Amino acid sequence: MKKKLLSLGISAILALAATAQDVDYTSLIKNNSFEYAWENQLAEPGIDGWITTGSGTWRPFAATDENHQKFYGWNVTDWSIRAGGGNSQSLDKSANATKVGDFNIVIYGNGKIGSLWELSQVISKDDLPAGIYKVQARLAVNVTGTKPRLTSQRLFANQSVQYHGPQTTYTKNLTTGEVNTFAGYPGTDGSLDEMTVYTTIGENDSLKIGIRTGCVKPDGTFETGNIDPFWGCFKADYFRITRMSDNTDYVPFTKLTSLSLKNGGLTLIPAFNPEIKNYTVYLPEGTTTVTPIATAPAGGVITGNGEVTLNGGSGTSTILVTAPNGTTIGTYTINYIVYTFTNAVDCSNLITNNSFEYAWENQLAGEGDAALPANGWKNGNTWRPKYTANTSIYNTFYGWEVTDWSMRNGTNDAQSLEKDGYPKDQNFDIAIMGNNFFSGELWEMYQVIDKNALSAGTYKVQARLAVDGPKQRTTQRLFANNKVQYHGTEEQYVNNKYLLGNEVATFAGYSGIVNVLEEMKVYVTIGEDDDLMIGIRSGNKKTDGTFNTTATDPVWGGFKADYFRLIKIDPAQAADATLSGITLNPNATFVPNFSPQTTSYNVQLPVGTNSVTPMLLPTIPDAKITGVGAVDVSSGSGVSTIEVTALNGTTKKIYTINYSAGPVTGFKEAKAVDCTYSVVDRRLSVFGVDAYSVYSINGVKIADVRNNAERTIVALAQGIYIVKTANNQTLKVIVR
Repeated sequence: MKKKLLSLGISAILALAATAQDVDYTSLIKNNSFEYAWENQLAEPGIDGWITTGSGTWRPFAATDENHQKFYGWNVTDWSIRAGGGNSQSLDKSANATKVGDFNIVIYGNGKIGSLWELSQVISKDDLPAGIYKVQARLAVNVTGTKPRLTSQRLFANQSVQYHGPQTTYTKNLTTGEVNTFAGYPGTDGSLDEMTVYTTIGENDSLKIGIRTGCVKPDGTFETGNIDPFWGCFKADYFRITRMSDNTDYVPFTKLTSLSLKNGGLTLIPAFNPEIKNYTVYLPEGTTTVTPIATAPAGGVITGNGEVTLNGGSGTSTILVTAPNGTTIGTYTINYIVYTFTNAVDCSNLITNNSFEYAWENQLAGEGDAALPANGWKNGNTWRPKYTANTSIYNTFYGWEVTDWSMRNGTNDAQSLEKDGYPKDQNFDIAIMGNNFFSGELWEMYQVIDKNALSAGTYKVQARLAVDGPKQRTTQRLFANNKVQYHGTEEQYVNNKYLLGNEVATFAGYSGIVNVLEEMKVYVTIGEDDDLMIGIRSGNKKTDGTFNTTATDPVWGGFKADYFRLIKIDPAQAADATLSGITLNPNATFVPNFSPQTTSYNVQLPVGTNSVTPMLLPTIPDAKITGVGAVDVSSGSGVSTIEVTALNGTTKKIYTINYSAGPVTGFKEAKAVDCTYSVVDRRLSVFGVDAYSVYSINGVKIADVRNNAERTIVALAQGIYIVKTANNQTLKVIVR
């Protein structure tokens, strides 16, 4: 009987130690390193189809013998791209030292291809036994220069594919029916990067491998004209096939390698750890949907990572990671909570031109006098103060100051109010770009709100910021006095974090896409006699920590920004340094008798526990928490010392958890003979116990059943719950 086909993939390269049972089937791939022009003929000068331009290439379309007019061993979907006059579908030496042998294949040119185009070959079912196969190749995609082409290029093996770039690059151009994984490479024209997919084939299944691409662009539209190079071009080399051992340990395949949120600027509580399976995320007021981004280890396939619509201010993602055997599964859960500050006061009216709609006082950009060339209107779509005739009035951005304007001396500067960023608050955002450089390490676009307009207290300052992560992320950050938030992750600023002054930094964690305005926030506390200075800081420091002193386009440190807001937080909430819940991983057990005001706990862990990690929920989102790491209890005991700092930056509370992992446990795992449960249509029934309580994953009591003689039914929303019985047994209940 034919075995069921299960196609699986990879999103992060994981080195798997080969065993004696791993079998290399690479010999079945014809011309796997693209060294041969045709059978028994190496690519070399002087043969039919040899082009002497540059270092020399062999091009099948240039061959006179029709038997030579294709790549040996490989098929292509169609050759319409060869109709162009400057095409370069070839075997050449242009890729860097990561190629194997002398040649790699190049599919470039000045034409166009269809929406689905393949370079492929098929390995016969007669040559491959059933099993799990790893298919590898090296792939180069050009994303640099004026013609980025990171679109839909992907390694494939049957319906398992791996895209060359990060998952966020392909939100609009994936292909239905494929099992997608993502290598996460930034892409450079000459860098052949290692790609890997896994697929399972049955006894009667052939294996089709190769590179898939197409004319789809990053925005999801299709190219209909001839361009050079065409959308979807690539270079490739060194295909390999390995049949994996039948005795593979499948558990590592079920552990995520990364977990974050597409919405950005949101924090998983606790921080991601592959061993921790349950998380909570606070969402800002007004959030209606949220989407997780998860990557699996080699061979793992992810489901349940789609967009979640929030109902009643909450929602849940249940993410499953399936191993190559199709049965071993890991489960990760994210619980979403929309948080609303009460009694907050909106002070955004104190920010002049907070959405950058005005060219000058009472004059909207893009209409009336502002549209006249003499007053700074440029190219029919931007307002640029550099180009105003009245430099005494209009040569700056209304309401905003800058450290210096020396960068405007370039010939193609774009310090402007423009419409490219999204999502904008209204029509315009501000762009600080151009073909020059910042004059120093610290450059500010700012405004000062006078102390007489503000009362003492804690304020939330928000704005939207766009940074081109792969190219120009340097030191761009939102600031309010000495509080700053960098656009990316903390690890991305090891070399270029601003070390002068007394800045207190947080990190939004965005990947950075040009023109995408991401939500930023900082909290700042001011006294009665304090002004408030807000804005964006940047400078001439590059990613590697060196200083840029020459003109570049776009400028290092460039950014786009929009929609500044200022919210005063209720003093009681600003000073709240309590936790609302503590749960412990593994096993999602909760700290017994938790109360936000109780700061010391003794917890008995199950016998054999070697490590425990507290999951901590602050009562107020964005309160700073330290002491959240794993604690080694292999010796039989351990301590978590947790410090919570309120939004006001001064109020602190310290919680202590003393762990014991001895032979007696206060959390005996319920056994089937003692206690069981069932969930039907999200209705919970517990059997074999007279009374029980139901708690949320955060430790909040949901239901208290005093008499279970009638087999009480408890209706629950989707999520994870803890059932604690009268005889002190616990059950973890998943409601789908």
